[in-house]
Amino acid sequence: MEKLNPGSKGNSFTDYFNVVRPHISEHTFKSLQALSDQLVIIECKNNQQTTLRGQIEWIEASESLIFIGSPWFESVEKVTENKLSINDFAYHDPMIDLLHLLKTQEITTDDLKHLLSTVNKQKNDLKNAAKEIEDIALFPTQNPDPLIRIDLDGNVLRQNPAADKLTHFEYNGKVYTAEEFWKYTSEKFSLQQDRIIIEAESANEIYSFVIKPLPESGYYNIYGRKATEQKRNEEQLEILSSIAAQNTHGVVIANKEGKVEWANSSFEKMTGYSLKEIVGKKPGHFLQGPDSDPETIAYLSYQIAKGEPFGC
Repeated sequence: MEKLNPGSKGNSFTDYFNVVRPHISEHTFKSLQALSDQLVIIECKNNQQTTLRGQIEWIEASESLIFIGSPWFESVEKVTENKLSINDFAYHDPMIDLLHLLKTQEITTDDLKHLLSTVNKQKNDLKNAAKEIEDIALFPTQNPDPLIRIDLDGNVLRQNPAADKLTHFEYNGKVYTAEEFWKYTSEKFSLQQDRIIIEAESANEIYSFVIKPLPESGYYNIYGRKATEQKRNEEQLEILSSIAAQNTHGVVIANKEGKVEWANSSFEKMTGYSLKEIVGKKPGHFLQGPDSDPETIAYLSYQIAKGEPFGC
């Protein structure tokens, strides 16, 4: 008690203590004596406002009152805050055991909270992972280009909706069903190749397929795309290039900066300049000279700037 209320000995009870329960209007000897044989809760008037729980007994021989009780704490930490130790409690006092029980329960509760937090985090992580897997799984199905996977014998293992639409292929002048086509072409594949590229026609569209061998998995991944427009452009460019090369007129192709990129043999014969000599130069730098008409040069430049034909 000296630790809880230092210097209280010899001084007034009411200066250091206050009866909290039962409630009494005034703290007199008579009113305290009336509290005998019942539970009494007293509060210390110290910094911690320590609560004492016990009983008051009347000692008839000495005509005095004795309070027998213990500090009442909610946690083990409160014992330390009040500068008490286990030795300050009676051996039979259950308070310390109760505090240890509360502490164990607190630790268990904290562990359960931590476990619950971990479980919730894992649950959210699994939910996010499942969503990511679902998004990844949906990605090939939403791709407008055909994606196909075949085994080493050409059997289709899986394909996306875009590939489902390709039921027949025309290849090297023959028509095959999709099943026949991949079995036929797979015979020409090799797992040692980094990638294989083939072209085939289906539903009036030309498709280019890049085949990626995956030896460790025992299958081929096939990535297709429409190449109709590109193929037609290539064929048209090839025809135009052939016409330009065989044209008896001089033909020059220049880039957007007006510098020569190509000229046909007729131009070389007509001007005396080889293609090697003029690549990277502007035609005006070697076709115009001191006697060129300034008005003609201006007219030529004007027509080129407008992107219109000219003759001069």
